Amino acid sequence: MYDELLQIIKGGIEKNPQKVFNYSKKLAETLENEGDRTLSKKINKVLKENDMRSVTLDSLRQKPFDKDSHLDIVDVKMPTDEYYEDMNLFFSESIENEILSFIQSYRKKDSLIQNGYNAL
Repeated sequence: MYDELLQIIKGGIEKNPQKVFNYSKKLAETLENEGDRTLSKKINKVLKENDMRSVTLDSLRQKPFDKDSHLDIVDVKMPTDEYYEDMNLFFSESIENEILSFIQSYRKKDSLIQNGYNAL
């Protein structure tokens, strides 16, 4: 259990949300096996409530940061389905097909990660 806690802290310091997520999931399993079902359920609830789409983007590419302050220079916001549907964007058919193909691939990747399949 202590190893999981240390890895969660390390992942937070390294700005590696995927590591934090994976070790939090492992911690919940360890607690469940040790009989602490209440805390295990709370951890699993927090993991389910968080949107993995923003987490997976951060794990794929490090955001640029200011070398002096170590603060992120950019903010990443993933549009939701409602955001995309409300926008009036006009693309050629081929570009629209590429965008939709990317969105479908991205959604499948999130589903696999949320079900414990992670190739990273």
